[in-house]
Amino acid sequence: MVHILINKLNSDILTLLPAVFATTAFFCSLYGGIWCKFLQFQSSSPSNSNDITLHFGIWYYQGWSIVDTSSQGLVVLESCHDYPEYMTVDTNWKAARAFSIISLVLGGIVLIFGLCTGCIRPNNNSGSGDIGKFAALSYLICCFSQGMSLLLLDSNACNNNVMVGEVEKAYPNLDFGESCDMSSGAKSVISASVFWFAACLAALRSPSLGEEERRVDGDDEMDPSRITEPLL
Repeated sequence: MVHILINKLNSDILTLLPAVFATTAFFCSLYGGIWCKFLQFQSSSPSNSNDITLHFGIWYYQGWSIVDTSSQGLVVLESCHDYPEYMTVDTNWKAARAFSIISLVLGGIVLIFGLCTGCIRPNNNSGSGDIGKFAALSYLICCFSQGMSLLLLDSNACNNNVMVGEVEKAYPNLDFGESCDMSSGAKSVISASVFWFAACLAALRSPSLGEEERRVDGDDEMDPSRITEPLL
C-alpha cells in the first residue's frame, strides 16, 4: 500500500512539472517580449557620473518623463514608448517580433489548455498520451520561436541604431559604441527558452492518468496477499 502511494505521489509530481515549467517560461517570455529592456547601449564618457544607459525592446523603447510632485519635487520616471516613424524595422527585427508573438500565443494557449485538463481530470483518459505529445511538440516550437526572437540582437535596433545616433549628436561627450549589449529582457528570453524546453521534456515523461490507474489496478491484482484460493 505504501509503495502504491509513493508511486502515485511521484506520478502526480511528474504530471505537474510541465505546467510549472511552462508557466515560468510564459512569464519570462512575456517580460522579455513586451518590456522595453531587451537590449541596451551603455555610454562612456570622461566622467563616469554622466554615463547613461539606453534601453530598447522588441516593440518599445525606454523613455523618461519628468513629473513635478508636491512632496519630492521633480521626479524622472522610466516609461516605454512606441518607436518613432523614422526608425527602420529591418527583416531580422520583423522576424524577432513574429517569433515573439508565436511563443507567447502558442505557449499561452497550450498552457491554459493543460491547466484546465489537469483540473478536470476526466475518468476517460483515452488519447491522453496524444495530448501529452501535442503539448511537448508545442513547447518545443515555443522554445525554438523564443530563441529566434534573439534576432533582435542582429537587427537595426542593435547595429546602427538611429536613435542612439541622435543622442550622440545632441550630447557629443557621450559615446555608446557601435553595438549593443543584452539587457534583462534578452536574458529573460534565454531563460524562457530553457524553461520551454524543460516543459517539453517533462510533458514527454509525464504519465497519463489512465496509465497510472491501470498500473495501480495491476499492482492490486498481482498482490499475493489478496490470493485466498488455490489456483488449481
